[in-house]
Amino acid sequence: MTNFQSMGRRIGGLGMMNFQSMERNKRLKRWSGLPVIFHKGTLEYIMGKIPDFERKPFSADGMNKFYDVIVRKPMNGEGEIPVGIVSKSYSLIQHRDILTLVIDSFKNIPHFNETEFRMFMTPYGERIEFLMILPSKYHFDPGDGHKVGFSFWCRNSVDGSTKLSLLFGWLRLICSNGMVVFDPKSLMDERRHTKSLDQYYVNNLIIKGFAAYEKEKKVLEQLYKTPLNKCAFERWINVSVKEKWGVKAAVRTYHIAMSGRDVNVVPPNKKEPPTKKKVKYTDEVPGAVAPANNFYAVVQALSWLARQRRDIDEQFQWSAQIPALIDDYLKIAA
Repeated sequence: MTNFQSMGRRIGGLGMMNFQSMERNKRLKRWSGLPVIFHKGTLEYIMGKIPDFERKPFSADGMNKFYDVIVRKPMNGEGEIPVGIVSKSYSLIQHRDILTLVIDSFKNIPHFNETEFRMFMTPYGERIEFLMILPSKYHFDPGDGHKVGFSFWCRNSVDGSTKLSLLFGWLRLICSNGMVVFDPKSLMDERRHTKSLDQYYVNNLIIKGFAAYEKEKKVLEQLYKTPLNKCAFERWINVSVKEKWGVKAAVRTYHIAMSGRDVNVVPPNKKEPPTKKKVKYTDEVPGAVAPANNFYAVVQALSWLARQRRDIDEQFQWSAQIPALIDDYLKIAA
């Protein structure tokens, strides 16, 4: 396996997200069918928006031996609100407790007060996605003149609908366009809610993340230095991207990389490959470099599409598929 093929397994997706646009449309995102609200501000502000929960017996006239109910404690003038049913073995891990452990692990890094905080949350708070953009000490330019910032994501639910996920990644700072790049062994951990969380566990993940920082910088630099092979790129679009993400996503990936603009597919001739489909150009993609002459720019196009999914879980799932797509291209181009 080449170094680039190994590198491809470690790329989670450059989800180019314009946060100004996201704030304007913060209620349009969904998470397993529920609307999502976006918050951005100080740590104190974010903490003030996070509700607390407790588990109670699942009972009416009789007691359920197998399940409990998770309820949101009174907040904003509202009483208790049930948000989910969980098994007796389920471990309730409060959002606030996780973030407290995370902050305690980060608070001694240089210039911690420069950290930016953002959060997606369902209306009753049963699911959250929390983002910390680390201080400028952890920003760098991979080669295109636009800095990226090392960042930390946390996803959690209290209703059993989402695994607890803690991961490091990168955020492209131009227009606040985001990317996630991670080595699963060093920078990401997922766990089911069947065991407790402690400071040692969080500290250990964060220590491993910072230890991988320099190596991950080199991954981005290698991506930028990987020239785009046009023939391999078109074959990859027409085969790999089409098979994994479908025709429309393949067409959009191709045109974002080539023109810097998103497209709508004109009612198609089904026999045409994605690179030959007729399209109608729409909006410019923030931060896109076109025509792409290296694979760093192409991964931005993939990630733009992943982060444009309306559902938060779909965004996560599509981003997680990007390493396989990168591997496919590198094998075709070899």
